[in-house]
Amino acid sequence: MYYLSKGVFIHQVETLIQVSHRGTVHSLIGESSSLWLSGQRGPRLVVKRTKCFDALVELGLVETTEETAELARYRLLTNCIICPIKPYDRSCKPKTAQDQAVLKWIRHAGLRLTVAELIYLAEKQVRPKTSILGKRNRQVLVETIYTTGNIADMVLETQMEHAQCRDHVVNAIYRLLNDNFIYLI
Repeated sequence: MYYLSKGVFIHQVETLIQVSHRGTVHSLIGESSSLWLSGQRGPRLVVKRTKCFDALVELGLVETTEETAELARYRLLTNCIICPIKPYDRSCKPKTAQDQAVLKWIRHAGLRLTVAELIYLAEKQVRPKTSILGKRNRQVLVETIYTTGNIADMVLETQMEHAQCRDHVVNAIYRLLNDNFIYLI
């Protein structure tokens, strides 16, 4: 089993950390704080399920999957909302062109894109351009992504599970997470 932490790190004093998630600030200490911090920047293997771990799951502060390897990395993100960190230092840019494109979608799409939607856009080679970015163009972007063949619940997620560029986009998201450009809720 793998897990990934969700929420925004606020503050740390010794072994106590505070994490904000969906409008609630959670204070974590000891094993709970160690577990959450360990999964903050990417997936971690659950060596042993403990009461502390189960409490984090119950609070919604970690996402889990029974999948393994690259599929686990994708599946963990399917139940997360990807959010840009604001404000951001405009002089600081992601390392690769793909990371930059994914971050541009995340920051400027006008809505919160899922990992499946980001993979779809990459798979179809849709570039983040002014005519489909921003709040005014939300409907255009949604109509670009969703068709009669993928609009049903979880169909796009299932299709993108098998997309050729899945791992490239997933890796870009994890690099952005690790480099502190985005957070997950």
